[in-house]
Amino acid sequence: MRLDIVKSRWILCYLVVILLTGTVCAPAAAYIEGPWLWMIAKGANIKTDYLAITSRGAITERYVAEHGINEHDALGQLRWTRGRIRPTVDCLFWILGCRSNNVNEVVNAVGLSNDRNLDYHTAYALINVVSPRQQRNIGMGVGSDDAVKVWLNGEVVHINNVDRGTTGIQDLFRVNLNAGDNLLLVKVTDNQQDWGMFFEIYLDAANFTTTLPTNNESRPTAYPRITLATQMFDRYGRTFRQPRIQSVLPNILAWLEIPENRTRLTPELIEIMVDNPELLRTFGIDAEFVNYVKDTPEIRNFFRDPDFQTLIQDEAALSEFTMLIQEDTSAQIPKPEDINRDGHVNIQDLTFVSTHFGRTGHSLADVNGDGVVDVLDLVQVASALTAEAG
Repeated sequence: MRLDIVKSRWILCYLVVILLTGTVCAPAAAYIEGPWLWMIAKGANIKTDYLAITSRGAITERYVAEHGINEHDALGQLRWTRGRIRPTVDCLFWILGCRSNNVNEVVNAVGLSNDRNLDYHTAYALINVVSPRQQRNIGMGVGSDDAVKVWLNGEVVHINNVDRGTTGIQDLFRVNLNAGDNLLLVKVTDNQQDWGMFFEIYLDAANFTTTLPTNNESRPTAYPRITLATQMFDRYGRTFRQPRIQSVLPNILAWLEIPENRTRLTPELIEIMVDNPELLRTFGIDAEFVNYVKDTPEIRNFFRDPDFQTLIQDEAALSEFTMLIQEDTSAQIPKPEDINRDGHVNIQDLTFVSTHFGRTGHSLADVNGDGVVDVLDLVQVASALTAEAG
């Protein structure tokens, strides 16, 4: 019966679209409109923790997903702000298909930005799902323009690194709900054009409600310094430290020092250069290195990374990344024990490990990389601290 109603409304909507170009249609589905708590950040890589970059490491995606945040808490120049996301679908020029820009609409409505077409940005939406009891194998659905990542109670439950439009639910996944509060964090990136999100929980209204999240916990006072440059280096540092790349790096960096050259590197031109490495000869690079690029997908991935565009337009970030990848004594790869990347292993690094003791999965506190923060990590940092002091 419900499907018939949905179809009928869409048919009616399309008939109106045919008659009146530009009608906005709202699909009749039980989407989670909120209110959610919203935050935005510059950059569009689903793998990059923009909360950590903006807060210089004080707040991370995982922390918000696990502990929540409060309305009006600050992040850089912005504050987490409540807002409802409407399931609007814009059917301008019906023959070309429909689309949704509802994330950009809510961002404008709550005052996080006045730009009606925010390209290369990321939105975070946080909500608390209240379950009357423990419920297992519950269906959830999400639609996104573009990539999407979903956390439930601090754990990643869905990720789709994709460049697409949306008019409704596209991805289905299953989760377990705890009795009581369940923190749900959704991250949606936008490359170009529209920016949309739809979310649905496949339960009837008697089996869950939603509220705004709160966080009454004290935040860590010791945390690693995280920047765009350090996150890019974590992903590509090993590739750029290869001798073959180091040999041509000065030419590339000298070219990038000129602001006009950085401006010329639009996403469209970058895509053309990645598909046609011969154009790298513009940097004064020889044919042998051009062939090397063709055979090294990691380099092409670097140029295609949405954060590359942000990196080259930020002189401080580019300078820091340059320092990290240049092969000299002042730019050695930081020791894993130097968690806050201040150049020294000290008590702050030891404190950071102790405050994250017992955590599993990816964590900077897991200095030995065995997947868990435990006494072995404490011993390793303590030993490095003693060696440096001696």
